[in-house]
Amino acid sequence: MSASSDGLTDDIYSEVCDFSYLGGGCGISHHYSSSPNTLFKVYECTKPTTIHLKRLNSSESCDFPEGLLILYRTGIFTIDATTTQLSICPKHRDFYGIHWKNKSARCQHPDHPSSSKAKADRGSSPLLCKQNWLYTRQIIPVGTGLCKQCSIKMKNFVKSDKTQVKLNIEDVGLCKQCSIKMKNFVKSDKTQVKLNIEDVGLCKQCSIKMKNFVKSDKTQVKLNIEDVANEKF
Repeated sequence: MSASSDGLTDDIYSEVCDFSYLGGGCGISHHYSSSPNTLFKVYECTKPTTIHLKRLNSSESCDFPEGLLILYRTGIFTIDATTTQLSICPKHRDFYGIHWKNKSARCQHPDHPSSSKAKADRGSSPLLCKQNWLYTRQIIPVGTGLCKQCSIKMKNFVKSDKTQVKLNIEDVGLCKQCSIKMKNFVKSDKTQVKLNIEDVGLCKQCSIKMKNFVKSDKTQVKLNIEDVANEKF
């Protein structure tokens, strides 16, 4: 057994989970009894997270799903049927789930001034981590220790009022004329807009792009602004 640089130890484990690329060999849990070569699906990870998040001073108003916590900590913020079907071994489940630990008592924000020795007094929340990623593409694991100054800057930057997420129409790949139509049609300060594609008046090619992008129910589709910001055509 050898130690890896990320804190995971390499055990002999014949099964390889979908998170092994992040470092450390797959293995059993060191916190509870687990059978060798066991793999879970992310959607099967349902351990309570409330106590864990409270210890990190990163609690939400309700219990945050363990599977979602694992995905967020590994940089997966676009959740769909594929990501919830990813396999994970007990060791990686522990490491990115409820047994995750901060590496330092100091603020761990990527942009924290190197000259500052300010200690972290709170943990980043799941919502804040996702919104930060949407704006900056920086992956900050849920619970990462933040000092008061960095926490305030981060919240102000992503406008964490839980409703405002910017829609970047250009990311959808529409032509110039249809892009203008979409901008005029939707209010881009909403997280979700229910729209009728036919009412927008897009050209045939752009209409197909939009219908393929969103989950279509006849002509009525529910456009998730966060997904639009993530997707590249």
